[in-house]
Amino acid sequence: MKQMKLTEEVTVGSAMTPEDFVAAKQQGFASVINNRAITDKNLPITPDEEAAEAAKNGLEYRHVPMTTGTISVGASREFAAAMRDLPKPILAHCGGATRSATLWALAQAANGMEAEEILRITGEAGFDLSAHGPLLRGVKEDAEKGR
Repeated sequence: MKQMKLTEEVTVGSAMTPEDFVAAKQQGFASVINNRAITDKNLPITPDEEAAEAAKNGLEYRHVPMTTGTISVGASREFAAAMRDLPKPILAHCGGATRSATLWALAQAANGMEAEEILRITGEAGFDLSAHGPLLRGVKEDAEKGR
């Protein structure tokens, strides 16, 4: 499994196998967020099987699916709630880690982080989310209006 650390509390990664849950626990993760949709191709294990692997390894688990190529503000709200509620550190994963990084970015924008800081953090982790800069700014602006 490929992993990229975004913050001390959140690392994103690619698809997980049962063995990756053992490794996640050994690496000190407390929770796993699965961002793969049940419709994803080549699922190594289903979300239900992931929940069982997480439980077997003493990890908290949340399934917040987002389909490839679709940005979902609703999923970013669920992701933000999971990040708030789950014990840290969290390993969030999808097929290749980009969806998880995008959900993290949207959640941070909604929480008031500047788009430039989000893009710097994700860029340092290997993700080019610059095309989402205007969306991140808009999400931040909308969140500020709603406060």
